[in-house]
Amino acid sequence: MKSKESRAVLQKICSQLKIEGLMEKQKKILVEEITSDNLPKLVVVNGEIVFIEMKGKYVPALKSLPRLKISLPRVTVDMGAVPHVVNGANVMAPGVTKVSNTVTTGDVTLVIDEKNRVPIAIGFALKSKDEILKERRGPVIKNVHYVGDRIWELTEKLRKKHGV
Repeated sequence: MKSKESRAVLQKICSQLKIEGLMEKQKKILVEEITSDNLPKLVVVNGEIVFIEMKGKYVPALKSLPRLKISLPRVTVDMGAVPHVVNGANVMAPGVTKVSNTVTTGDVTLVIDEKNRVPIAIGFALKSKDEILKERRGPVIKNVHYVGDRIWELTEKLRKKHGV
């Protein structure tokens, strides 16, 4: 992808996720978009999967979060929910222990485990904060990327290949 196209893609992502300073941190940015029948579109920046495009929205890859320093809405889940979430299940209301004030329906939302306080998944909020806390049944976050999924594994392979 040409430099101008790369910057346009990153600007779109920064605008959607309200990220400031991502473009200034990189002197030379090489952006590739990987498309596959089995995976959503992946945005690779300098050899690392950084974003995933799903249904027209960009989601940061879990492995890229420490570098991106993005402030996303968060939902904390109890340890009983963790094995289900890291196997691809949606986050269900009974497993939620805490919800950040900024969660609104449709938001890209980070799922954190309550013991280790680490991100275990990213998804789309199906309900707002008030609805999640009031609702005690059913799904509240649509899980789209989680620890150990195919995107996680591909990120590991690319990092090793590119020495990232």
